[in-house]
Amino acid sequence: VNLNYIQKINFTNGTFIGIETTAFYTRFSNKIISDYITDPNKIIYDNINGYALSQGISTNVDLNFPSGLKFIVGATVLDNKNVENGVSQTPF
Repeated sequence: VNLNYIQKINFTNGTFIGIETTAFYTRFSNKIISDYITDPNKIIYDNINGYALSQGISTNVDLNFPSGLKFIVGATVLDNKNVENGVSQTPF
């Protein structure tokens, strides 16, 4: 699921601000994880026995001046989890 909101604000002097916000949620049932513990000399890859969640919100703000000068500021808050056998862990 992905929801987007876009707002443009125009000023009389030609300056405008653009605001874009996105909220997202994804559930993966086929995530591949790596196992470094079973054998320290090998990396063993396998599908997760459960599911993974990736969710968050992102916002970008553009400030555009008539002179051509432009500022862009953005931030993202991300929450990832692996859920196996009812136990939720945040991957590192």
